[in-house]
Amino acid sequence: RLLLAEAVPPSFTPLPLEVDPEFRDLFGFNAKDEAVFTPAELTGQISGGFGWIGSWLMSNAHAESIQPAEALKGVVPRPDNLNDYLELVDSLLEEEASAWLAKNDSVPEMMAERLDPLVRATAWKESCWRHLVISSGEPQVLRSAGGAVGMMQINGRVWRKVYDLDRLVDEVDYNVNAGIDILTHYMLDYAIRKGEHEQPGGADNLVKATYAAYNGGPGQLARYRREDTSAQLKAIDNAFWQHYTTIKAHKWPDISSCYSVGG
Repeated sequence: RLLLAEAVPPSFTPLPLEVDPEFRDLFGFNAKDEAVFTPAELTGQISGGFGWIGSWLMSNAHAESIQPAEALKGVVPRPDNLNDYLELVDSLLEEEASAWLAKNDSVPEMMAERLDPLVRATAWKESCWRHLVISSGEPQVLRSAGGAVGMMQINGRVWRKVYDLDRLVDEVDYNVNAGIDILTHYMLDYAIRKGEHEQPGGADNLVKATYAAYNGGPGQLARYRREDTSAQLKAIDNAFWQHYTTIKAHKWPDISSCYSVGG
């Protein structure tokens, strides 16, 4: 109860906070992969699912080789950099989802093609593709009232000993990879195992169930199809699904749902 209380900081726990390989193995997270969450090396220009990345943060000499996670360090989205910022985050998410699939063959084919839009839509719904915000005049990691941090809003209380809490804050690519790890965990060990795809709606149900569990915990897995789900949770799930279907169609999500645009 104390650990779940919102007033308790993530560091409050009777257990060590260091990543525990045996603990990760116990819950199906491969320990050998935890420490190697690094983006793939890039050559040429960095391209995202929706366009080319400009050189707005870097000199032309480095624009062709810098990695998205490196370019995003210390950067907060603002009106004057928003388009380039979003394209850069898009590249990061696409790159990390592809790299995860290349290293893991556990995701069935019907879901492998859905992983990329699932990751992007989750990041959009959870953080509006933000890892940092301005607080007291300085860039600070985005934090929820419940202690979730960063672009994928990873809760340190829930995932202590599975992930490095400092890296979740300091490294956007580590945060994104943790989110992908957790999404696929809920997909494989909960949504598929419990047969959500056998309900009316088929494989798309796995996307809806995976996000519901990611957002609310495993007990919320089937909330997207239950009649007694609260209006608030239905609104969250409906917004996520709209983001997912838009992104899957290779379109931008509704920017105005997160940022003021136009004049």
